[in-house]
Order: sequence, then C-alpha cells, then structure tokens
Amino acid sequence: MGLKQQIRHRFLAFGRSYFNPFTRKLIARSSRGPFAIVHRVGRRSGNSYETPIAVEPVDGGFVFELTYGPDVDWYKNILVSGGCTLSWLGQWRCQKKL
Repeated sequence: MGLKQQIRHRFLAFGRSYFNPFTRKLIARSSRGPFAIVHRVGRRSGNSYETPIAVEPVDGGFVFELTYGPDVDWYKNILVSGGCTLSWLGQWRCQKKL
C-alpha cells in the first residue's frame, strides 16, 4: 500500500471511530440541515451499521454526497444490498434504488 493510500485509510478509520459517533448524536437531535444517517447492512459481515452523510432531497428520493469518493464501505454496502434506510430530519425513509 502506498503512502497516499495509507494516509487515506487512517483518515477514514479516524472518521469511523471518532467523528461518525459524534456526528450521529448531533444529527439525531437536529431538525434541519443537509445531514442524514444512512442505515445499512455490511456486505460481508451482515452487521447493521449507521453512517452520517450529506444528502440533498430531490423528486422521488435523495442524492447522497460521496464526500470521500465511491471507495467507501457504506457506499459499497448499499450498492451490494440494493438499498438502505435513511433517517433525515427525524423521519425514517426507505431508499430502495440507487
């Protein structure tokens, strides 16, 4: 693994371990803003996961912002499973297609 990949891997691991739990708490208490919590199932483990993400509502669904690009676990899990559940502005929404 090259230096650039190692730095990216460590940065994303930090986000999963420290930033995501903090952000989830803030989003759960908020009734506005572009952030949502995506609930999905791991493609290998079958475990349930929650990740805070930025979304934009559009007709018939949402656009998910891929802040760190398409090579992130939450996005890969959604692609494999074919959908996810989204908590946005305190309401649950099903996203069945991508």
